[in-house]
Amino acid sequence: MRKAVSVVIAAFDAGQTIAACVASALAEPETGEVIVVDDCSRDDTVAAAERAGGGDPRLQVVRQDINRGPSAARNRAIDAATMPYVAVLDADDRFLPGRFARLFGTTDWDFCADNIAFLTDRAAFASFAPGAKGQGRVATLDLETFMMGNRNSKAVERSELGFLKPVMRREFLDTHGLRYAANCRLGEDFLLYCRALARGARFRVHEACGYVAYERRDSLSGKHGVEDLRHFLNGIEALEPELPPSAAGPFRSLQDSLRKKIDLREVLDIRSEHGLARGVMALGTRPTALRDILRDKLRSREENGPRSRMLMPPCTFDRLAA
Repeated sequence: MRKAVSVVIAAFDAGQTIAACVASALAEPETGEVIVVDDCSRDDTVAAAERAGGGDPRLQVVRQDINRGPSAARNRAIDAATMPYVAVLDADDRFLPGRFARLFGTTDWDFCADNIAFLTDRAAFASFAPGAKGQGRVATLDLETFMMGNRNSKAVERSELGFLKPVMRREFLDTHGLRYAANCRLGEDFLLYCRALARGARFRVHEACGYVAYERRDSLSGKHGVEDLRHFLNGIEALEPELPPSAAGPFRSLQDSLRKKIDLREVLDIRSEHGLARGVMALGTRPTALRDILRDKLRSREENGPRSRMLMPPCTFDRLAA
């Protein structure tokens, strides 16, 4: 299949990474166009993207007049896209060669994704190549499996399936009026996939890796703010009328997990703005926040130094393929 995919890239202050991102998209023979929407960057993102294109007519660079967030930028790109398939690529990330050929080798799907390698070291990111292990298995996601894969539960290893970056059939998106939630700067992928699955999307997932993501190790204080989390929670709660009864358990678990994250973020904000004593007082009405603070500090120590991980390790894919 040739020239079938519109690659959409939302970019903000991505001058250091956008060149490799654009080059990886243009290198795929199936790429019919690459649409970069610059979300009012303060650096040389636009110039770096255009240089990476090297005059290739498949590259379009669009500038937002104000910063509207990744969802609005992606929606603008999707609305401008002309190919029958859409693939989202984050401005820090890159495709591995042959990614689209592998995905299009699978039939009967509306969404088709593959494994993602997350790396914290830029040199390792640039040179990463997957091994041969785990190249052949393909699983089908349903709504309940997808939602359970994103639960924050001791009983379920969190596989973060909301981070998947599928190729999406444009006809399915348009028929069902699906776009990213414009007011969400967190969890917008998850919400879109839930809505698609609730409408009967055929979602296939390859164990093979075709996407490499640069994972920034932000401090706890640098994570999404309370308002971002609340918008995501509102988006989750708006899904409820669309969900079948079988999704009720995962839905409640996700609600609970997000509320605990909001509690944690509120405690950290109170401590930052009003001091340690007020932060300790805030823990009294948010009993799970202390546990989460200690857990995140322990995780931060364990993750010192460069590291890499796969979105779907073999144990996770075993469950998906069962």
